[in-house]
Amino acid sequence: MKSLTIMSLVLSELTIIRKMIFDFMNKHSSIHKGHSTTLNNSSPKLKKLMELLSIIKVTDTCLIFVDRRTTAKLLYHYIKDFIHEYNQKNIICEFIVGARGIFSPDCKEMVYKKQQNNDIIKKFNDNIINVLITSEVLEEGVDIQTCNYVIRYDSPKNFPSYIQSKGRARSAESKFIVMVPNQVKFQKIQSEYNKMEEEIVKILVDNDIDDENNDENMTEVFKTKCAILTHDAAISIINRYCFSLPQDRFTDLIPEWYIAQNNNKFKKYKLKLPINSVIKTPIDGIFCANKKNAKKSAAFNACIELYKVGALDEYLLPISIKNNAIFNDLNWFPHWDETDIEASNYKLKAGTNKMKRMVHIESPTHLHGSYPQVNKPSYLHVLHCVPDYIQLEECKYETFDKLLKLNKEFGILTSNKLPQVSNFPIFLPFGNVNVSIIVNVEIMNLDHKSHKKLENFHNKLFVDVLGIKDFIARNYNNEDNSYLVVPISFAENIYKLDWNVINIDKFVETEEPTMEQRNSKFYEEYLKIPNVISPWYRNIIPIQRYVVTDVYLDMTPESSFPTSEYDTYATYFSDKYSIHITHKNQPMIKVKSLGVSKINYLIPRISSGKVDKRSEYIEILIPEFCTWHKFPSAYWLKALMLPTILYRLEKLLLAEDLLVKVNSICDIEVEGDTNTEDTVKIEDFSGFHEGKKKNILLPISETLKYIENSHGNNIVSEWNSNNFPIDIERQKKHNNVRCSKLSYIYVRCK
Repeated sequence: MKSLTIMSLVLSELTIIRKMIFDFMNKHSSIHKGHSTTLNNSSPKLKKLMELLSIIKVTDTCLIFVDRRTTAKLLYHYIKDFIHEYNQKNIICEFIVGARGIFSPDCKEMVYKKQQNNDIIKKFNDNIINVLITSEVLEEGVDIQTCNYVIRYDSPKNFPSYIQSKGRARSAESKFIVMVPNQVKFQKIQSEYNKMEEEIVKILVDNDIDDENNDENMTEVFKTKCAILTHDAAISIINRYCFSLPQDRFTDLIPEWYIAQNNNKFKKYKLKLPINSVIKTPIDGIFCANKKNAKKSAAFNACIELYKVGALDEYLLPISIKNNAIFNDLNWFPHWDETDIEASNYKLKAGTNKMKRMVHIESPTHLHGSYPQVNKPSYLHVLHCVPDYIQLEECKYETFDKLLKLNKEFGILTSNKLPQVSNFPIFLPFGNVNVSIIVNVEIMNLDHKSHKKLENFHNKLFVDVLGIKDFIARNYNNEDNSYLVVPISFAENIYKLDWNVINIDKFVETEEPTMEQRNSKFYEEYLKIPNVISPWYRNIIPIQRYVVTDVYLDMTPESSFPTSEYDTYATYFSDKYSIHITHKNQPMIKVKSLGVSKINYLIPRISSGKVDKRSEYIEILIPEFCTWHKFPSAYWLKALMLPTILYRLEKLLLAEDLLVKVNSICDIEVEGDTNTEDTVKIEDFSGFHEGKKKNILLPISETLKYIENSHGNNIVSEWNSNNFPIDIERQKKHNNVRCSKLSYIYVRCK
């Protein structure tokens, strides 16, 4: 409380002092009629600066160097007030300072500062601004135009600062002005600076420097229809050509230079272009007295060779997709729609994510209008799956292997015959499976009742078993991809529809068993064969499906739990799910997940080498806490392969349509033989022997350089100065007076 009282007292005293100074300034300014308060109360140094600025023209350029960032900001506001009060339209002022207070070079504030400074420098170079106040930012390293006036408002602290600021006044007509409080003292320092400058000039003059610009015998030119090639431009043309070659983001394609020297100490360069260039052999230049001319000669000869082979056009620019006239001919792109409505309305750019073009998806003609009809011939085609492995690598999939080898398959019914198609592989988590489509194995005539049952089976298979999304509606029109999927049992190459499965009323149980069912041990009838189950106590969507892989008759819910957190399985379910068992002597079941969320088996899965601990877990459940589905597990496992198999079949039939079309256009007669067996092996498919993916290791410096170039520069280049946020440093602060930094107030003490 005492500290707050003292603070309030100090603030009150400072406010009184500020009021006294302000009253004194107003009283002093009233004596000088027609003059402003600020100028009459300014220091002689500041008055002299304003006197210099008053005589500059709009076409002149003036650079004012200060030591501190605060000085630059206050001086900017003072000059702005001076311009307003004295109507000095010849002065257009700005300031730039560094960003030492910003620690992270990647933060948005740093990017904003950089773009803001670049924008001000551009305006200064374009003569939109003619007075620029700056700290040490512009002493070196920034390219600005020649200035008429270079003013050091604060004395240079050292020789580099003096020579760098003086170098900005490099024109013969430029004036370099240093404002100092003590002229005699600074003259001594300046004399030392002048001696140092003379010594540097003497060293440069006395040393024997090789004349790199000696253009002996470099007058030869090469003319095309639209350009003239000179030795001076040859190297830049070669670099541009190398940059235009195909390359990834981590590779810089540059020419390789090899130098040779003869007995007379003349040099010659041999130029080797990148490996993907049209010219593979090295190109020689001529012997020259210095390296620079020898390099120009090799580049000159290389440009001529590139032009002759067609790698450079008549303007000596690289031939690429962007500037090659043949790629602008729309006759080569018959499907390109220049009148795209979406693109024209929203001004979308080709190649961007927002640019989307509608493409018609083709469907095979053999499956168009091929939906089975009542009392009409329908053709049965079997989707035959055979494991392509001799032995399982992991025993946990042993039950899946047995289900896969059962004489249960799926087939499709169509009203059209299908041509023989190639065998193809699919890639399951536990091994590869070779799929062969046995076409036209039987002709069937379906009555209305059988046809209706097969339709219901088809719907329940995709909706209940495979879990097709609710928002997807089935198209009942006999159009593209029209067929029925049916279950098949076979023995001794005789294939029949499995009516026992077709007649199942409900494939998937969605309701949990009642207490009456649990008391009657409803699950005992399912324990003899592997069934698909779902734990009904888990509130997980989509519902998890498991295959029962084993029945543990020697275990009960009263058996010890695997971890020390719970005593038994019964206590685990009681504590975590608040459910209680009805029969303590029921066996336990071991289950394996079907993994229905990942049913894309088109490409082989490449192992990362890491062991997934979750996949190693053995899941043991209590039978009465599960819903037991009636749909057979053998069909369920193969149903998960259906999306992949049907997709491959569609693409193979499309390829058949394309082959027929090509043969028809080329008038090639092919004798059809539907009984020929396909001999394509699974090993012949590309991607089958793909190895483990390797991580690309980059040098950390190159990676950081790439990140900086790909992010920072893009952000800066996309910013527009008109969209900058309000700069509070350029807003005048009426409630904060910091005049001591600038020697703003000149008070004559009596």
